Amino acid sequence: MPIDKKENYYNFVHENPNAPITKHRLGEFRVFGRGQSEHIKNIGCLHVPQWDDKNIADKIDQSADALALYQTTRKDWASVHLYADTDSFILMLPGDYRCSGCANPITEQYSIEAEISGFMRYPKEHWLSETGRKKFVNTARAYIQLFQLQYGKDWKDFAIPAQIGKLQVDGSPEVPGFIQHRDVPLLSGGKWVQPPDSFKYGQHEDISPDFPIEYFLKIYEKELLK
Repeated sequence: MPIDKKENYYNFVHENPNAPITKHRLGEFRVFGRGQSEHIKNIGCLHVPQWDDKNIADKIDQSADALALYQTTRKDWASVHLYADTDSFILMLPGDYRCSGCANPITEQYSIEAEISGFMRYPKEHWLSETGRKKFVNTARAYIQLFQLQYGKDWKDFAIPAQIGKLQVDGSPEVPGFIQHRDVPLLSGGKWVQPPDSFKYGQHEDISPDFPIEYFLKIYEKELLK
């Protein structure tokens, strides 16, 4: 049973005037996305905001606060559930909201989208460092808080399992768990295009081929057991 309220979510308090009105169980809000999802969310989709190696204008990680503020003014259709950096996280939208973060209208019905502060070009060593560990801890805690707010005392029964997920050809879940944005198929020309061919048609390639998702899962599992 949900125990949340609109004040728990940054995007519901700081609406985007460029967005259409969408409906959710907590009300109607100007937020990019598709409103209430009717499905149990069992896929965690991990992103980085600086998702393109060609994007070299930003020299440092954007903080969760800066990214959240940007979300209230951006004019594209994108939205995510949470932002996390080394020392904080911000819940943008409820776990049962359909965000438009992965460019797949089927996956978004089942996914909780997380932006982890950083660049696609970061090597594996960055994520295995103390800086990476802090980012992963805050990402894990943000996911857990979303579950707690949506499900109350029964949240552990609905938490995404600490394992690598897998999608079917159309992006619907085959194995519940965590994936990267780069794992999501893209609909193009009436056909489902699979990674890595999907990158040619505009699907983002983040986080990276050597991103240590197993390390994130160990941290997430440890947080689940607290």
